[in-house]
Amino acid sequence: MPLFQAAIVARIFHKDITKPKDQTGLHKKNIQNHNLYNDTTNTFDEKKLKKRPNARKTSECEKKSLQSCGSSSNKSSINSGGNDLKLKISFYLANMPGNGPGSTDVFFKQDGQRFNEQHTIKLATCSNYQVKMEIEPMTELTFFKLGGMDIKFEKVTNTANDTKLVYQLFWSTAGISTTMRKFRTDVPCTIKFKKYKKINFKFQVKFYSSNDRKRSELGKKLNSIDLECTIGRGSYTSSVDCKTFN
Repeated sequence: MPLFQAAIVARIFHKDITKPKDQTGLHKKNIQNHNLYNDTTNTFDEKKLKKRPNARKTSECEKKSLQSCGSSSNKSSINSGGNDLKLKISFYLANMPGNGPGSTDVFFKQDGQRFNEQHTIKLATCSNYQVKMEIEPMTELTFFKLGGMDIKFEKVTNTANDTKLVYQLFWSTAGISTTMRKFRTDVPCTIKFKKYKKINFKFQVKFYSSNDRKRSELGKKLNSIDLECTIGRGSYTSSVDCKTFN
């Protein structure tokens, strides 16, 4: 074999063996995953995790969503066709007193563009949380699923504002593993309102050990998480248009 052909073969062979690929054909350093929730065991499966790249560009769709957040003049109104509805859903989280010494407040941290979302909720394992939902305009909630589990909820009397419906529910983090360092856990949530299609979204969370509660109480106090949503029926879909941490 001529010398230059041997050199080319050697270079190709070296290139193939220095960048092993996984079963999907992607280089391992390019796999982008958070912790995944396992619906069958009600635990978060960290065996499927891969570290995300340090930087992530904001897509044009995300930029448009962020720019339009809070700028719509017809929020909480039905469109002319009557097939979709603009809603504002506000979540208020509280740490139950029975979780041990510490504040009843819930905290969050700002992660920038290191993960799928810029904000991460900080929660403790083996703990109970109270969640209140304010829905404006008044729209009847029929289904709530969090972390792969159906959650019971109850309507709360709201005398302060007759334009909102308020619901209350309780969620336990028992059986959930702590989130590994430099990872985040995506907690899926599904909500359905009467006569409208269900809406799916995720909360980005970091779970700390209940024995290390002080770390989960560092950061900014979480007053509320506000979602501006469009829920649809017929050929119209449901989606989250904007998510804001306050």
